[in-house]
Amino acid sequence: MTASRHRTRLYIELSVAEGAAERLQASLAAVPAEAVLLRPAASGRPDPRALVALVRAAQSKGVAALVAGDPGLAHEAGADGVHLDWSAEIEDAYRAARALLGADKIVGASAGGSRHDAMTLAEAGADYIAFPLDEEASAARVDTIAWWAEIFEVPSVALGLTDPARALELAQAGADFLGVTIPPGQAPDDAAQRLRAIAQAIDGDALDDAAPGRRDV
Repeated sequence: MTASRHRTRLYIELSVAEGAAERLQASLAAVPAEAVLLRPAASGRPDPRALVALVRAAQSKGVAALVAGDPGLAHEAGADGVHLDWSAEIEDAYRAARALLGADKIVGASAGGSRHDAMTLAEAGADYIAFPLDEEASAARVDTIAWWAEIFEVPSVALGLTDPARALELAQAGADFLGVTIPPGQAPDDAAQRLRAIAQAIDGDALDDAAPGRRDV
């Protein structure tokens, strides 16, 4: 997964839950996206058949399919890579994921709010660094993304976006990708509307309409 500076592209977060296929189809029809991150539903490990179907649906549109948190499951499902959420062992988790998946798969990682972890993960070879958004640290996250864009070439993802009003601020701060969360149970048309609103907020003409997805190797 690569990025071009001054362009902010979309990265969709989707739970592997009932109705996910319809939400994914509507989302990918609504906007160009770089990647889809498939997360387990609240019940835990996703159904492998449902996961494989979602992976193939994304890939059929030229969109990279990533699995959250489980490199082995990502490998089994034929996904393009894995996303690792932040933990105290994030560096070890990154090394293990890279060893399992190899250099030709995407391994992205969340640095939480830690600039040190972000730099360490980038130096280790992470394909992107994610900075999760939350209400308590929203201003700090915007500052961190701006700092990252100024100094580093490794792409950044502002993860957990739900509000179109925040999208332009994050894009202007230099986020390479906006991770837009599509909640479980959301109607497909509402998911598409949310994505269109966010795309419009960052100016649809600035989105990269070229075939998105795979990491250049």
